[in-house]
Amino acid sequence: MESGALSYRGRKHNYPLYAALFAAVMMLAAYAMLGIWPFGGNTILTGDLSAQYTQYYAHFKRFFLGEAGFAYGFDKGLGGGLIGLFAYYVSSPFNLLYLLVPLEWFPVASGFLFLVKTVLASSFACWFLCRKYPGLSWFSVGLGLCYGFMAYNMV
Repeated sequence: MESGALSYRGRKHNYPLYAALFAAVMMLAAYAMLGIWPFGGNTILTGDLSAQYTQYYAHFKRFFLGEAGFAYGFDKGLGGGLIGLFAYYVSSPFNLLYLLVPLEWFPVASGFLFLVKTVLASSFACWFLCRKYPGLSWFSVGLGLCYGFMAYNMV
């Protein structure tokens, strides 16, 4: 195997790259159809993503700026400790990028990070399948896309 490409019957294939490209095109097409930024004024913020997720990151950012405490915050629903949410939400290092974004850009950052996470989930699932089952070839791309777009990720 040369330069990270997977070999199948003597030919080099970049199936994880194909999965990433297909996932990106599919996500951008969905964003365009739904009018989500950059194709419109809508955001992906609904339900818990809007009421809890971004509010937590806003508080997390204020904590790092020295404007809020970490032990207790009313930003979390009816109030409570933030330590439990810390492990749940910061388990993805991509979420630390919220610290670099102004609060008013959180809806845009959420859409961008959701796109990136879906593309990476699809491509890494494809990569794993190619390594574990080398004969799958293009099926690994389809299965990687299924993994990236599974209901758990979409909800």
